Amino acid sequence: MPKKDRKKMYTVLLGLFFIGTMVLSILGFSGGGIDPNVQGSETTYGGRKFAQTEGRWITYLEDETPITIAVNPDQLQSYENLDLSIFEGRQKVYLSAPPTGDLAQAVAYLKSRINQFKATVLSCEKDSLGCENLPLKTCKDATKEIGVVIIREGSTTKLEKEPNCLIIETTFIDLVGMTDKLVLESIGIIERK
Repeated sequence: MPKKDRKKMYTVLLGLFFIGTMVLSILGFSGGGIDPNVQGSETTYGGRKFAQTEGRWITYLEDETPITIAVNPDQLQSYENLDLSIFEGRQKVYLSAPPTGDLAQAVAYLKSRINQFKATVLSCEKDSLGCENLPLKTCKDATKEIGVVIIREGSTTKLEKEPNCLIIETTFIDLVGMTDKLVLESIGIIERK
């Protein structure tokens, strides 16, 4: 093969390679690639179909009420059961947690998802930065009328129950997963254990 023909063939092959790479890149971006966790994924859990949309998992109750959770429902069994039933009937429940950092976001998520209590109030376990305008509550403040949930950052998850008080040592993602599990238990999608 003459040198001129080899150069022409090399140029054509190189051009086809670049065109193919561009086409596959476009298909990968527009089609969401092959990652099963991208938007559009679906799973069935607890007899209900969940679809992932905008970073959340959504299902609908019989009356078309949407229920959204943050964690893939297939992963919920790996999280501890967050049993807050000891606080039912309380006038108020305090969530004592660090007011800043990653865990603070998970605590806010928990507070927004638990609606079975008459009043859920954010508080701090000890006086620290960000607690200037929050009440300080520990297990010593817990009574039959007032419950206290103390949430601390930890590398693993540990739950400890005291009279009218629950101490949770956990990570951000574990608290979010336990919250999602609690939500699905409260509406009967997961059987409470």
